[in-house]
Amino acid sequence: MPHEFLTPLNGILGFSSILVDEGAALTGAEVQEFGGYIRESAVRLQHITQNFLLYTQLELAASQNQKLAPTGEPLPILERITSITRKKAREAKRDADLQLSVEDISLGIDPTHIEKIAEELTDNAFKFSEPGSPVTVRGSRQPGHFLVSVTNLGRGLSAEEIAGLGAHSQFHRKKYEQQGSGLGLAIARRLSEMHGGAFRIESTPGLHTTVSVQIPLADSTSK
Repeated sequence: MPHEFLTPLNGILGFSSILVDEGAALTGAEVQEFGGYIRESAVRLQHITQNFLLYTQLELAASQNQKLAPTGEPLPILERITSITRKKAREAKRDADLQLSVEDISLGIDPTHIEKIAEELTDNAFKFSEPGSPVTVRGSRQPGHFLVSVTNLGRGLSAEEIAGLGAHSQFHRKKYEQQGSGLGLAIARRLSEMHGGAFRIESTPGLHTTVSVQIPLADSTSK
């Protein structure tokens, strides 16, 4: 975790130092460019920090056998999933790669939880696939549950890597520049489990990876 906090922090310190020390000699375009780098690093640091705090809270709740109760009123989720996945596509500069096929359904789940699941699955798919390749987000009603799945045509994972997936797992670290702390999938898994659902990864190295989450459908929380 210290490494993951320090990477964006170093970006903030480095570019802000340039602005302070050499600001008078920089053009307006250069100032704007460096400011953009600082903002990108700050957003990344914020995301890492929020994920770290959320994961800690979820693990504490899970250790006490707490479950996440359904909300009182089922809420439509199509717009929420669409909005958050398009946001991740824009951040990755891969708007054209995102393919959405999400059923319009209402769920009795905290909207921030379904958004977080979709956000982390999509973010992971963009990180581990090349620009120009599709990232497909699907959401559909299945017998007894709602299924959210995200598929990318990236490097994939071996069975051993899937089995060893943990909160801080970072695969191919020496070979690839991987952004993020590895908490995203762990958070999605824990959220699904605490809602009584399931989490699954299917992957063929060098071809594709599909990460899916099942959220139970109760008669009182679906329509």
